Amino acid sequence: MKASILAILKKHLIAFLLSIALIAALLVVALFASKTKTGTFYAKYDHLRLLWDETVFDLYKDEKAGKDAEVYDWVRFVWEDGKCYRISDEGEAVEVSEGEYSRQVVFLDVSGMKRTDAGKGEFDGVPVDYETFEDEGWKQTYYFGAKGGLEGYEVIDKDEPEEIYKTVRVVLYDNDVPKDVFDVPQDYRFFDYGEDGFWDEPYDGDGESSDTKMGAFYDAYDHLKVDLDGSVIEIYKGGKVAELFDGLRGVWEWNGSTCYMIDGEARTVELSDEYLPEIAYMDLEGMALTDTGKGKFGGKQLDYETYEDEGWKQTYYFDADGGLKGYVIVDLEEPDEIFKTVQVLAYDDKVPAGVFDVPEDYEFIGDGAVG
Repeated sequence: MKASILAILKKHLIAFLLSIALIAALLVVALFASKTKTGTFYAKYDHLRLLWDETVFDLYKDEKAGKDAEVYDWVRFVWEDGKCYRISDEGEAVEVSEGEYSRQVVFLDVSGMKRTDAGKGEFDGVPVDYETFEDEGWKQTYYFGAKGGLEGYEVIDKDEPEEIYKTVRVVLYDNDVPKDVFDVPQDYRFFDYGEDGFWDEPYDGDGESSDTKMGAFYDAYDHLKVDLDGSVIEIYKGGKVAELFDGLRGVWEWNGSTCYMIDGEARTVELSDEYLPEIAYMDLEGMALTDTGKGKFGGKQLDYETYEDEGWKQTYYFDADGGLKGYVIVDLEEPDEIFKTVQVLAYDDKVPAGVFDVPEDYEFIGDGAVG
């Protein structure tokens, strides 16, 4: 009997010691993660703005409350108690799910991963420090600037190790968390995941959400007069695009398509794919809003919005009434130089009759002409 009791006590003691060892190991992993650049950065900031695949994500976390939130496009996600709430504030609707949506923030929390490499490398063409973490399924490399700020990261799925699963740029980080970003409005309509009725994306038909200053301006006006390096361009949009400059009139079916360059005096129409309409720098479909604030343009302090894609960075300046005063374009292949600065002289909805017409009795010239 006594031997049996000793055996039981010994068994429980071993189990207890193993539990203590496991807890200690987890604490060591957590402590190690917090002492790495990535762990320190993750613990320090509760708000990050990320640019991934031309989409801007605002990430928020409240570790004490165990909540995460992400805001992008027209929707807000909140994760709490194992559930995800996909919220349309404009549609006053909430979709409730469990596990159907992945969170960007999981690629920043490395507490359960092992650091396998660290050193100096390059990100976006700039020398940086890096740390690489791995677990059974993923390899994640984080790039840091000279002051320890996270510049971006790359994620590789080990099932496809030759391909980069995602590359993410960090646009902004701070601790500014809106007080209601984690709220799930109880007076909204609630839907289960996949259930019909969740409010669709508000879309104005012009390729740009009108809840931005540039989107609202672009939607509101069909005629602009701009000054580019001393040359005045009259821009018109409708079913087509037309631009008047230097005695010529260019007509495009839409941005980037074949241009009909019409010379009224010479009575010729040149067909070409070489001319890009100026309005292409105002139609922001496929670009991501990466920054807003106040800046100087034309000697005045104005509101601005900055948009980017893989090739271009475009900043638009607005007066107090939301009117576009001008914009600055930077080619990201030459980021230290300004590609063009454009001043907006006037805007309205007046589109002359016939401005989109291509005269059929003119002589057609150029590579695209058929004679």
